[in-house]
Amino acid sequence: MDVTDSTFEREVVERSHEVPVVVDFWAAWCGPCLMLGPVLEREEEARQGRVALAKVDVDVNPELSRRYGISGIPSVKSFWRRRPSSHDCSTRSRISRPLRRPKRPGRSGRGRRPAVTSPAVSPRLRAYLVAAACAAAAAGLTVGLTLATRTSTPHRHTQSGLPPLLLDLGVRTDAEAVALRRASNLYDRGEAHRAGLIFDRHRSLEAQVGAALSVWDESIPVSFRGISDLARTYPRSSLVQLEYGLALFWRGDAAAAEAAWRTARRAEPDTPYAIHAEDLLHPNFPRGLPNFVPSFRPPPVLARLSPPKQLAFLRAQAPAGVHARLLYGVALQRLGHQLSALRQFRAAAVLAPADPEPKVAVAVARFDKANPSRTFSRLGPLARRYPRSQSVRFHLGLCLLWLGSVDKAKAELRLARAAGPKTTLGIEAQRFLERLRSVGTR
Repeated sequence: MDVTDSTFEREVVERSHEVPVVVDFWAAWCGPCLMLGPVLEREEEARQGRVALAKVDVDVNPELSRRYGISGIPSVKSFWRRRPSSHDCSTRSRISRPLRRPKRPGRSGRGRRPAVTSPAVSPRLRAYLVAAACAAAAAGLTVGLTLATRTSTPHRHTQSGLPPLLLDLGVRTDAEAVALRRASNLYDRGEAHRAGLIFDRHRSLEAQVGAALSVWDESIPVSFRGISDLARTYPRSSLVQLEYGLALFWRGDAAAAEAAWRTARRAEPDTPYAIHAEDLLHPNFPRGLPNFVPSFRPPPVLARLSPPKQLAFLRAQAPAGVHARLLYGVALQRLGHQLSALRQFRAAAVLAPADPEPKVAVAVARFDKANPSRTFSRLGPLARRYPRSQSVRFHLGLCLLWLGSVDKAKAELRLARAAGPKTTLGIEAQRFLERLRSVGTR
C-alpha cells in the first residue's frame, strides 16, 4: 500500500487502531530498499492481515520524512493505536551514512519491511515482529545484521495466486535492470499482465523467466510449459531452477519442487538464487544467512558514492589490507555472493593470522543450513581461544539466533555489549537485545 502526505493520517495512523501498521520509507534509486522490499511483502502476506504494510517514497513525500526524523533509507517505523514505535529500524543504503540522491536516478523498484512493537500480540505475530525489528539492517551494503523469524513449513498442496518471482539484480542501475525491477514490482502486486508486457521487451534470462510466469493467471499450462522449457534449456541456472521449483510447488508437486531447489542450490552456489533455494529447502530456519559485521567503520568516502560505485571502490581497495578485504567481503555477502565473500575473508585471515576478526568472518561465511556445524566448529574454539573478543561473542550470538537458541544468543550478545558498550559491535549487540525485548522475549 503506497501512502502520501495526504493519505498518511487515514491509511496509517487511523488504521493502526485495528492492526499494527509498518511503514517503510524508501526511494526508487536506493538499491538496498529494492533488496529489502520483496522480503517485507512476503512477510506481510504470510501474516494474512494481522499486520499492515505501508510504503512512503521519501522523494515524493519529504514532509513525512522530516516529521518522523528519517535520515537514512531504508528506514522502517511501526504504528500501534496511533502512536509510532519508540525506536525505528533503519540502515544507510550507502554503508553507514544517510543517502544523498544520485544525479540521475532510475525510477523503479519496491521497498518495504516492518519493525513493529505491540503491547498485545499473539505468539505467531510476536515471532514476525522479532524478524521485523532487525530487518532493515539486512539491506545495508556493508554494515548491519539480519534477524529473521523461523518460517512455517509450507503446505503440500496446490497454491493459489502467482508463484513468487525472486529476481535479484544486485546493484545494477542500467536501463534493463530498472525495467525489470518495475516489472517485478507489478508482478508482486498481482498485475502480471502489465509485468509481462515489460518482460517481453527484453531477452535476458531474468526477463524470460518473468515473461513465462506472467501468464500464469491466464493459462497455467502455458505458463508452466514456458518455465519447464527454460528449465530444460538452462539446467545449470540457479535462477531458472529456483523458479521452476516454485512453479512445481504451486502445482502441488512438492517432491519435484525440492529436487529443482536442490539443483538450484548446487548449480550456482555463489548467487542469491542459491540462497533462496536453501531457504526453501530448510523452511524451519530463518531466511537468508547470518552476515559478518566488522568492528570498524568504513571509510567516509563511501557515503558519497552510489551503490554500484561503492562496490567498485571496495573491489579496487580490497588488496590494500585486512580491513579492505573484510569490507569487500561483507559487501559481497550482502549481495548474496557467499563464496566470493568467504574468499575475501580467508585472504584477510592470511594477512592477519593473530587477529581473531578475520577468523570470525570466515566462520560466519561458512554457515550452511544443512550443516550448521561448519560455522560452530570454528566459533566454539575461537570463543575458548579469545574469550574477551567482542567480535567472537557478537557473532556467536548472531549465529545462535539462526538456530533458534535465543537464550544462549542473548547471553553472548550481553557479553559482546559488556566488552565495549560504545563500540560498533557493542551498540549493535544492545540494539539486538532491545529489539528482542520489545517483541516479548526476556
